[in-house]
Amino acid sequence: MLKIKEKTVNDNDFGEVTLRKNPRCRRPSVKVSPNLKVTVTVPSLFSFRQALSLLDRYRDKVKSFLEKQQKKNALRVSLDETDIEKLRKEAKEYLPVRTETIAGRYGFTYSGVSIKNNKTNWGSCSSRKHINLNLNLMRVPSPARDYVIIHELCHLRYMNHGPEFHALLEKTLIDFYSSIDNQDYLDRVTEIRASAPSGAPIHRAMQLCLRDFPLR
Repeated sequence: MLKIKEKTVNDNDFGEVTLRKNPRCRRPSVKVSPNLKVTVTVPSLFSFRQALSLLDRYRDKVKSFLEKQQKKNALRVSLDETDIEKLRKEAKEYLPVRTETIAGRYGFTYSGVSIKNNKTNWGSCSSRKHINLNLNLMRVPSPARDYVIIHELCHLRYMNHGPEFHALLEKTLIDFYSSIDNQDYLDRVTEIRASAPSGAPIHRAMQLCLRDFPLR
């Protein structure tokens, strides 16, 4: 049976760091968890010393990841019932109308829109062509809201995340992207696309951008 070996070390910059030798690992990686813990994972043939060398090599990037994660954590605001009901009212007034506008622009037909307070997803689409949207979308920039709506509208034609779905999503977003006037959001998407090894498609960059706004 393959076993994962771990070792904990103290780092001057990152505090407690976990070094992990995983037989299933094919590529070394350094990750920062939501609780700001740093983990270096390497194939089992690597030594822990090599894992430490990897950490040193990517030290600046890890610091950057930590800063971004700290900003994300700061956005995790706990809402009371009054806040939730206020958001629900705003969402019910805004999201169905916005969905109708975008659907009309791109020729999508759906059966209805419901507003939910989900903790695990921003939206969903049922086989009956009914769209569910999270009331917390009212807490994110309008382009991020529209991305979720467009994503769910594309599911009306493809109830999966296969190549055809992503092709439709990308085609739709390319047109939509030209109408975004939120420069901060555009800069963030550009940053994400530029950081990808071979560039990221717009739909992937906008999906990753949404992670800057945690549900909880």
